Amino acid sequence: MQSFEGESESIPVSALRQFSFCPRTVFFSEVRDLRPVCGEWVENGIDFHAREEMLIRRRNLEGLGIPLGSELRTELRLRSVLLGLHGICDAAYFFTDEEGRQRAVPLEFKSSERLRFAAGAELQTAAYAMLLAEQYGCIADRGFILYGSRGKTLTVEVDREMREKVAGTLALIREMLRMPVLPESSADESQCSTCEYLNFCADRY
Repeated sequence: MQSFEGESESIPVSALRQFSFCPRTVFFSEVRDLRPVCGEWVENGIDFHAREEMLIRRRNLEGLGIPLGSELRTELRLRSVLLGLHGICDAAYFFTDEEGRQRAVPLEFKSSERLRFAAGAELQTAAYAMLLAEQYGCIADRGFILYGSRGKTLTVEVDREMREKVAGTLALIREMLRMPVLPESSADESQCSTCEYLNFCADRY
């Protein structure tokens, strides 16, 4: 399993998105340690200049509750001992709200024009919010997924229900890792046809 130094039992945040897409992707990557060439559906990383361009197109974030003058930090290395979770958050805004409370809002960048399989991206963004809250001792109750060249923004509310979804998915991943048997897949034909692990599934489409 991929991990930071000293985090051999920690799960990467990206596994939440992968598991949401199909549990078998996590099985192949974390149990079998398979690293196939990425398929077209995989969201590749976006370089610094592309991210800056996306942020410029979203100067209206102030209307979403992020005040002007907020501090933007990028490539945040996060970990949680309590959750057993780690990852690198693309970026986050830090600011003090009107009541004097410290807040952080994670940003997740996606290069595609259409946000496919949004549920996984939402889990990933919520997990980063939970890591930010623990690591920085601040409030992180929402995040944004930024995608496409036209400045599209999806808001992720990190409420109790969403935090429970993250915790529940982590529990399912850990259960699978303890009993490394190829899990069932609920992926449909359209998902399987775009998955980079399709050739490893003998019982699929």
